[in-house]
Amino acid sequence: MAAVAVAVLVGVGVILALQPDGPRRGRPEATAGSVAAGSMPPGPVVDGTHNGRPEPDARAPAGWSTPAGGDAPVVPGGSAGPGAGPGGKPGPKPGDSPTPEPVGSATKPPPSDPPTVSPPRTNPYTPEQVCGEGFEVVDSAALVADGVRTGRVYLLRKPPARVKCVVTLKEIAVGEATAVSVYVEVQGKKRTTDSRSSEYYAGPVRVGGGKACVAWGGSTGGASYGSDFEHCG
Repeated sequence: MAAVAVAVLVGVGVILALQPDGPRRGRPEATAGSVAAGSMPPGPVVDGTHNGRPEPDARAPAGWSTPAGGDAPVVPGGSAGPGAGPGGKPGPKPGDSPTPEPVGSATKPPPSDPPTVSPPRTNPYTPEQVCGEGFEVVDSAALVADGVRTGRVYLLRKPPARVKCVVTLKEIAVGEATAVSVYVEVQGKKRTTDSRSSEYYAGPVRVGGGKACVAWGGSTGGASYGSDFEHCG
């Protein structure tokens, strides 16, 4: 019986030796459940280190710090990690167009008022006032120099006596004493002229009644006019 027992034990030992994947005696079999549950014996832990080495933060790469509040990790030196904007806030995503900074519009000065130009002074006189009561304008001619009208010559008549009167009114330098002239000439007779330095007009010059034709004209401001013999009767 002793020999049989020895043979059985030897056979069992051989069978156990032929099964290397089996659990060894004295050590519990490590299973997925035991590993997940943390049953594996950890190494020595000293002040938050494993096996003497610091445990890296699972949320940030090595050497980066994670600020409180869950902001993006900050690299050494205080700069934010990838994709982070100023102050550790998330920056623009790849492909996004950068937001242009508003350009301060230059404040334009208000438009200045154009310089005030005094309008030309109007001649306060009319040809009827100069020639006298009862005279009516029958003709006139503008005096123009270099495209500027400097005055006008008027021919007036007083019916029924057929008296004719001529006067030159200034339209520039009104109120200033400048050269002004006017004349009337009955055909076949001597010309009657008034030429002087005046502020407003020259004249009046008159000729008596009758059916004779007259030539008339005047000048001021560098412009002059003279008619042929006309207005007969």
